[in-house]
Amino acid sequence: MWWKRGSDKQPEQRSLVARLQHELDATLSTLPPSLLVLSALTIGSSATLVGAVVYRRFLRRIPNGEWVTPDVLARKRWIKGYVTSVGDNDNFRLYHTPAFGWRWPLKFRRVPIRKNLKGQTIHIRLAGIDAPEAAHFGRPGQPHSAEALEWLKSQVENKFVYCQLVRKDQYGRIVALPHVPRKFIPTWITKGKCVSLEMLKAGWAVTYEQAGAEYGRWGKDTFKALQTEAEKSRQGMWKHGSLAETPAEYKRRHASESVIESEKGSSAEEALEESTPWWRKLLSR
Repeated sequence: MWWKRGSDKQPEQRSLVARLQHELDATLSTLPPSLLVLSALTIGSSATLVGAVVYRRFLRRIPNGEWVTPDVLARKRWIKGYVTSVGDNDNFRLYHTPAFGWRWPLKFRRVPIRKNLKGQTIHIRLAGIDAPEAAHFGRPGQPHSAEALEWLKSQVENKFVYCQLVRKDQYGRIVALPHVPRKFIPTWITKGKCVSLEMLKAGWAVTYEQAGAEYGRWGKDTFKALQTEAEKSRQGMWKHGSLAETPAEYKRRHASESVIESEKGSSAEEALEESTPWWRKLLSR
């Protein structure tokens, strides 16, 4: 019977296991205890080191831009996150959601509500593009700034996106190339559509050409070509032809006006100082 033949082999297998165990014990007994302790410590340290690397690379959440270190930017690391708000035409707030557990069917982690998000989001600046400037600090917004903002919100707000982190700008924002994943296509095949390129195609941005510009694997020529296509096909803000003023020109103009106003204020103070009688200056001290 087949079970009898199998049962005949069991004593032999036990004997083989016992013999191997005896040989292992005999070998270990010949080694110095210090070497055994050192080996155990080495194995334990290696396991701890590997665990720390895995945690830092795949499991640790990056709370905000201050936690984005130079080595992360040097590797141009990809991160996944949830866009909690779009406050301007070419940047947004990202809540980093590493590993898994953030979406169904395995959802057991939650993005906090807005009032609990202070200091917990990364300020992302879209790389390679410049969108019409919205109204700030009493300055009027550029034409089409509202439409550009609505377009960006429709693409990323309250959605999970992948961002390739590139560098940190002078305002502490993280310049990145955000991608919206495609439905039913695994992200290890493609991260999805690049938001910067899509915004150029839609005609709601121009190519950013100032210092520190980043264009990813596509390069500046691709960005410029997409802008030219949008202009020719009258997409978005190109509907009525060329722009009266680009976002970069708008910022330079207002920067110059601020300098002039500051100089005027200083001149007025100096004139007032000179016109004040000496005895009044003495009494005011």
